[in-house]
Amino acid sequence: MLAQILDPIAFEPLPQSPTLGQVWDQICRQGTARKHAERALHAGYRPTEDQG
Repeated sequence: MLAQILDPIAFEPLPQSPTLGQVWDQICRQGTARKHAERALHAGYRPTEDQG
């Protein structure tokens, strides 16, 4: 998934008992990464085989 390549930290597992702030931050970062990936694909970017 291109979004995971753009922001791998956003897709790391949360701690055992995450705070609301940690959950919110992860959701926001994942959304931003997905939007950037969608824009890149729409603009014609195609990942190579080793990028997934």
